[in-house]
Amino acid sequence: MKRFCVAVCIFLVCASFSVAHAQQSPHEIRMKIFGAWLEEAKKHLDAGDQTEARLILLGLVGQRMSYDRNKAMAEACANYDRLVARAWGLTLEGVKGSASEAKAKLEDATSKFGFTFGKKKPSAPQIQEGSSASEEEVKRAGALCSEFKARLKDYDFVFYQVSRMIDERMLSRSEQSERVSKLFETVDQAKKVWLDFAAKAPQPKAVYAADAEMVKMLDNYATGFMWAVAFGSDVLVPEYLECAKKAIAEAKQAKDAVTIKSKADEALKCASTVLAINAENNDAKSYQSEANELIEKAEEMRKKEIAQNRLPEDKYRGKDKKAVIEGIKKAFEKRWSKEKVLKVVIISPSWTEKAEAWEDKRQESIEANVFRFIDAAVAVEKEDGRCFVYYARFARPWTGKRDEFGEIVYSESLGKEYEILRENIK
Repeated sequence: MKRFCVAVCIFLVCASFSVAHAQQSPHEIRMKIFGAWLEEAKKHLDAGDQTEARLILLGLVGQRMSYDRNKAMAEACANYDRLVARAWGLTLEGVKGSASEAKAKLEDATSKFGFTFGKKKPSAPQIQEGSSASEEEVKRAGALCSEFKARLKDYDFVFYQVSRMIDERMLSRSEQSERVSKLFETVDQAKKVWLDFAAKAPQPKAVYAADAEMVKMLDNYATGFMWAVAFGSDVLVPEYLECAKKAIAEAKQAKDAVTIKSKADEALKCASTVLAINAENNDAKSYQSEANELIEKAEEMRKKEIAQNRLPEDKYRGKDKKAVIEGIKKAFEKRWSKEKVLKVVIISPSWTEKAEAWEDKRQESIEANVFRFIDAAVAVEKEDGRCFVYYARFARPWTGKRDEFGEIVYSESLGKEYEILRENIK
């Protein structure tokens, strides 16, 4: 429930940028994510939840440093610096660097390159945040990153996959939903580890200076989580609710068990996707319940259909019938070794002779032969004990000698199969 509340808060902040995904560049989207997370960090600090705020600010440190010379992000960066100071009990001077340090660096650069700026008053260069971390802090951050990276590796890939959606515009909707759903399945476990890291971590500039790989993992977490909430809630949820609604309606109109179950399964999958994003969505819960009821109905219908299923009529009247049946049985079991043949019914009145030609790519040649074909319904018992009837075609290739044909081999499936009760295999 707590995750859902947090997700709703984030969604209200950043819902707009997922809708305009196609109209905005990845850079613009990430800037909005940066701003949205800063608002969340401030809320956590105001509520006294320091560890949550620290995790957010650590997750943004890579972006913060990349915006260091971006004038458009100056206000957001200043806001970030103030929040870092609050979260770690620092002073802003410690975060930004003093004016005297900046002036000294400027004078040093002037003397080295032999030029002056005339009457124009020089502005102090911005100090990279990572440069102000103490050696002790950086060392401690490095040890902590080494400890946590192994614990976060598997989670990181999940968040990375979602963060990449901002750049990968050609992904199918099913791929997008799979990535987002996977993130929400793992976010609670991942966040526990991340919060443990945030509680122990020194200020972001130390982590930034200590371990570039960990900075990227933090960015994957922050960007991936925010995008999953925004894109999932704003795009996937409405679409998959509509999908579930439509599938439920089609399942209710269907008359046969196969169609009812197929449509109910589709509705269940759509509802499950929504619930993975928002576990409290009442519409999805309702569709999930209806889908399960329809699946139960389809199962009852299917049981009745199975009880009524029988083997087809045996049409073959050849004198070699016994030998043909034995040949079909051996051919089927050779092709499907895990299934036990219980009975063979020949549904062709006689063999059909036909010449066929095909390309042998290995030999780079065209091959041809004459075959005799016959169709049969084969009743088998599967490994799980259930019995099925499969319709298949079998063949005998010409040996090249007069009217002699070889042993029976499995040719192809006829595309028809159904379950049958063992007592009805007679």
